[in-house]
Amino acid sequence: MKTTLMYTILVVLLVPSIGAGVEDKRANQVDPHRTTIIGVAAGYKESDVVKILGKPRSVTSGYSELEDKPWKQLHYNDARINFIDSEIYGLSCVGVHCATERGLKIGDPRAKVIQAYGAGNQPYPGASEDTLSYPLTGSDVYLVFVFRNQKVIEIRFFMDFS
Repeated sequence: MKTTLMYTILVVLLVPSIGAGVEDKRANQVDPHRTTIIGVAAGYKESDVVKILGKPRSVTSGYSELEDKPWKQLHYNDARINFIDSEIYGLSCVGVHCATERGLKIGDPRAKVIQAYGAGNQPYPGASEDTLSYPLTGSDVYLVFVFRNQKVIEIRFFMDFS
């Protein structure tokens, strides 16, 4: 019992230091109620998304062992939207119709993203993607722009469960 408790305390104490080299620029938070991708906000339910985007091209489903709940993914031409308990769990948008409420879209240069949203959070050391992320105020959700050759190639909502 003492050994388990000691390891638990050790893990809890070490977790905050894992990303210590990366500054989380809380000054660059964005409003979770106004921030949208293709008209969809991170807090929307599945029924809200279907009202906005219409019937999906296809639907897949499965079971999340992490959440211990079933999940569903709606596939649209430009986007994939994941749900757990009918609430958005993630969104990825890669097509020409993808845009944020501030008018940022696929193909825009990094400088335009920074002009619209601020400096943002740089990717973690060793990350495989070139990104800028912006925390949504009061949540563990991030608005993320993915770049290739300094141009936006994907816009997503990322839920950070770490």
